[in-house]
Amino acid sequence: AAYTLLKFRQHMLTNEKEGDKETIVKYLRYPFLAGLFLGWNVATRYAEVLFVPVFGLLLLHYLGARLRTPGSRLYRLKLRVPVINPWPPILAFSVPIVLIGLGLITFNISRYGDPFNTGYLPNETFSAILWQGVVGQLVSPGRGLLLYCPIFILSFWGLPSAFRRFRPEAILASAIIILHLLLYGKWFMWHGGYAWGPRFMIPTLPFWAIFLAPVVARAFPAKSRPSGVGQAVSLSSPDKLTVCPTEDDVSNQTKRNQDSSTLMLRMVYITLAILGLVPQLLSVTIDFSPFQNSLLNTGLPLFAPQTFFDPQYSPFIGAWTFMTHNTLDLAWAWQGQFNW
Repeated sequence: AAYTLLKFRQHMLTNEKEGDKETIVKYLRYPFLAGLFLGWNVATRYAEVLFVPVFGLLLLHYLGARLRTPGSRLYRLKLRVPVINPWPPILAFSVPIVLIGLGLITFNISRYGDPFNTGYLPNETFSAILWQGVVGQLVSPGRGLLLYCPIFILSFWGLPSAFRRFRPEAILASAIIILHLLLYGKWFMWHGGYAWGPRFMIPTLPFWAIFLAPVVARAFPAKSRPSGVGQAVSLSSPDKLTVCPTEDDVSNQTKRNQDSSTLMLRMVYITLAILGLVPQLLSVTIDFSPFQNSLLNTGLPLFAPQTFFDPQYSPFIGAWTFMTHNTLDLAWAWQGQFNW
């Protein structure tokens, strides 16, 4: 949905033939696809309806910003051409969401006899302690996203640059991350149950990655031609030459300092990327259930908060003992048998 809205913005900026039929179809295709993907998202998980207004506001911003751009064809024509009327893209965005919503209501009525009964049990509510859910999803030893994916720590470093250059898109990405944190941080099972890491945060991962883009650009800059070293020669006396520092010398010193910081950032980036492979090794090779069930031997109840926040119960420490040839959970190596 985010990608198709971005394509819609690019299409508005490059559109030359506002009147022909093919252009109109392309113009409406992107908001329609965005609405379709959002409706699909809601059908997958009902709580995701919270994000429909977020994307709707971005669409309205793109339309409004384009119309307010002095000198643009849209600005000059004052909505006289049908293709630049804001209502068609708004309707194209809304129709698939409404149709999917009506389909879900019909399904709930036919299955549960109530349009707002979605099949969840009465005890499955947003009743968790919010700070536990938010902190737990981010940094807890049991479920912390920044421990399972430590490279996203650098996303905070790239966030200011993203806001300066792409403010609307950065606001969208931040809103999706924050709303997921708050929404599922309040869910009674914010930790996701039997799962490696914070599974409710999975839809936010592409948006964390967006904020990594400025970091990658800084850590791995495009190669440029080396600047020449300039020196000024002054004749302080007939038999003595004095080499004086010039702006080029200062510039080269600045460049060396920048190269040093770039190298350090690159090493941090690579280190965090390698560290991020460690939990993936666990999650790919063995099933989570035996480890989770083993925590019951401590006398604590299933999914006790202590098991998520106390490092001694972390899968990073305790799950390695379950990695044997009999417990491998790979398609080609399962229950001690290799499928050649």
